Amino acid sequence: MKVLLFIPERYGFFHSYKEIFEYMGAEVHSIDFYHKVKSWEKNVNVQMFRLPNKFRLKWEGYYMGKINAYYREKFDALRPDVVFIYNNELLLPETLAYFKSKGTKIGFFLGDSPFYTLQIVIISSYWTMQIRLRPPILSGFINLARWASRIYT
Repeated sequence: MKVLLFIPERYGFFHSYKEIFEYMGAEVHSIDFYHKVKSWEKNVNVQMFRLPNKFRLKWEGYYMGKINAYYREKFDALRPDVVFIYNNELLLPETLAYFKSKGTKIGFFLGDSPFYTLQIVIISSYWTMQIRLRPPILSGFINLARWASRIYT
C-alpha cells in the first residue's frame, strides 16, 4: 500500500504518522507545497487578506491553482492508495474529487479538537458521525495504527 502524506515534514507529528503507516506495512511518501512556492509568493499570500475581495480572489485562484497543479502532478507520478491530509494543506475540492476518482482513499487529520472548545455547536450530522469515529484515546502508536487500519482497509 502506498500512502501520500500531506503533512509538512517540519511538523513533529509528521514522523509519528509516517511510523504508524510504516508499521502497517505501507510505503510512505510526503508532499509539502512550501518547497514549490517562491518566497515572494509566500509573503504576498500572508498579506493578501488586506486587499479587496476582487484582488484577493484572483490571487487565491493563482496561488491555490499552482499548488493544486503540483499536488496532482505528484499524485499522478506516485498513484497512492491512501492520501492522508493534515488540516487542508490548501487542497481544492476539485483536487480531492480527482484523487477520489482514481480510487484513492482519503483521510483527514484536523489540528483542532472539537472537544477542546465548549462553544462549538455541532449542527451537522456529518460532523456528529465523524466525532463518533474518533480514535480511542489509548497510549502508543500501535493502538492508533489499529484504529487507522479499520478506517483505511
